[in-house]
Amino acid sequence: MIPHSQTIEDLKLPLNFKGDSLSFPKLIEDFCINAENLIRQEIKQFLEQMDYKFRYSKDRTKNYYVNKTLERTITCMYGDITYCRTIYKDKLTGKYYCYVDEKLGIDKYVRYTNDVACYIAEAYSDENSMIKVGNETGNLIYAKFSLCDNRFHNIPRQTVYNLMKRVKPIRIMPTQDKKEVELLNILIDEKYLPDHKKKDDEGKSIRSSKMTKAALIVEGLDKTNKKRHKYINPQYYSICDDINFADELIEYLDNHYNLDKLKGIYILADGANWIKSTAKDIKLPGIKLTQFLDKFHFHQSLWRICKKEEIYKKAVEYLYHNDKENLYALFNSLNNTEADSKNINYIKNNYKLIQNTIHLKNMNCAMEQAISHHIHSQFDNVPKVYSDSGIKRYLSFRDNYRNKENIKILFLLGLEDKNKNTDKTIINKKPLNTSFFDDLIVPQEYSLKLSSGKKIVSFSNPSSLSFI
Repeated sequence: MIPHSQTIEDLKLPLNFKGDSLSFPKLIEDFCINAENLIRQEIKQFLEQMDYKFRYSKDRTKNYYVNKTLERTITCMYGDITYCRTIYKDKLTGKYYCYVDEKLGIDKYVRYTNDVACYIAEAYSDENSMIKVGNETGNLIYAKFSLCDNRFHNIPRQTVYNLMKRVKPIRIMPTQDKKEVELLNILIDEKYLPDHKKKDDEGKSIRSSKMTKAALIVEGLDKTNKKRHKYINPQYYSICDDINFADELIEYLDNHYNLDKLKGIYILADGANWIKSTAKDIKLPGIKLTQFLDKFHFHQSLWRICKKEEIYKKAVEYLYHNDKENLYALFNSLNNTEADSKNINYIKNNYKLIQNTIHLKNMNCAMEQAISHHIHSQFDNVPKVYSDSGIKRYLSFRDNYRNKENIKILFLLGLEDKNKNTDKTIINKKPLNTSFFDDLIVPQEYSLKLSSGKKIVSFSNPSSLSFI
């Protein structure tokens, strides 16, 4: 039933009047409400027909007793749906069974269905606030377009958090042919994110933070557009663990690229000691690794040392002409403070890396901007703290989102990983060969890699679903 049906009927009449600014928005609102009501009714009828057909099927009468019929209310992307379904009792085991819920993967004691959960996961991969995600998702569920005040439809922040907790961090394992490139550029940087408040021996709260290491792997620089250069095939990889980052990068490169064809790796960073140590630990036979220093950092240090434009230009000239003797003499002639000495040592310790950068062609280092957009804007531009498991989960979704993966499908596949002994879910980019499972649908893009070899419920065109 259309709430404003009288308004629509009035619009159909051949009356000589001019509508106001509310006329068309009201029409859109009426049709949105009517369409959503129709969809909810269709879903309710579909679920109850499923239950009815199974209840009076031979398979049911052989294996299950009818126990009772109960109503259940769930919230999907089209709003609240209340439907009746039958609870059965297994004749052999005595366990209770609900055909509709089991067949469609609707978990017990869950109000928001998996379509809502995967939408929230995708939204939070590009938002920095669970409150904002809850507001947007609530409005989308209950009022695609409404002239009423929609604020009471917001999904609480705690609910958004609980929905995200349904899955573990997700890593994608590509199974397609590895790429063949001769040179890779790896931009590396770190970001410290606030940790949960910890307490000292006296019970007082202390501030702490956890180090997040991020790498941006690119295959080159596209200069087709002279005004705006773009990285070729950028891929983000972030971790927040006390594990060897070099080993993680080697494993990532080996999974995605043919290392036999790779001739060189460029490491572009800010000269931090942990990054230099990481670069030294990346040992791949036949592959030359070269380190570079981001131009922003050494130009910043030069300006802090020189302080005056004419002196700064002279220092830049010496540096770009590899005149180390005159450059160091210039530094010594200045009245250096303790801060200046730190910047001078920074230039001296990274002098070779700076010279590599000066002669670098067809590439630039924009890791500061990359990590700002990738991590800082997402996790650190508003006051908040993170648990270890939380930040690992959010980073994995952020990486996959920026790598243009399908977050909804990844989330739904992640729900099927019931192995509690692992801290992350590994998902194959191509589907596994599961032709021996005739009653399940093979996913089009992804499939879950389980150590047990068990096939999962997968996702495809809803029209191809079949029921007993």
